Amino acid sequence: MTVAIKLKSNEFQFICETMNRIKKCNEDNIDLLKLEIGEQIALYEVLKKIADSGRRKAEKLESIGSEFKNSMDFSK
Repeated sequence: MTVAIKLKSNEFQFICETMNRIKKCNEDNIDLLKLEIGEQIALYEVLKKIADSGRRKAEKLESIGSEFKNSMDFSK
């Protein structure tokens, strides 16, 4: 199952840039990625948005599953 999470274009770009920086650190065997405070806050906000959206979608799917199970139990 695929779940879509909407991000603004600048949020998506920031995630891609951060992932590229992480990849570069891995290639250079650097164990620490340093982010400026503004970058830390931006990363936190984007990841929080993804987590909250994922949690809502998971709760919605769980609710649908429960309704389906209850309807199947009722039909027996």
